[in-house]
Amino acid sequence: MVKLSRNLAEGGNPVYRVGDGSQTVDHYAVSTRESVLNESLRTAPYGAVLSVENVLVLWNDDEEAYNLVCDAETVVDSVG
Repeated sequence: MVKLSRNLAEGGNPVYRVGDGSQTVDHYAVSTRESVLNESLRTAPYGAVLSVENVLVLWNDDEEAYNLVCDAETVVDSVG
């Protein structure tokens, strides 16, 4: 996935807009619990390509978007 924003949350869990390349539906990565395994979600710059493992994908009816829920067990790594 590609990181497409800074933290968009106004308090609460950090939320980042991300893309899968199609951009037909919005995608957001929501960090519910940061760990050493997923800190790259926060530290990666705009446009960084990231790989993600052990993420929960949920459909958000209110936003008509996919939420990628990243918890302490989620692995996020920079690619390249």
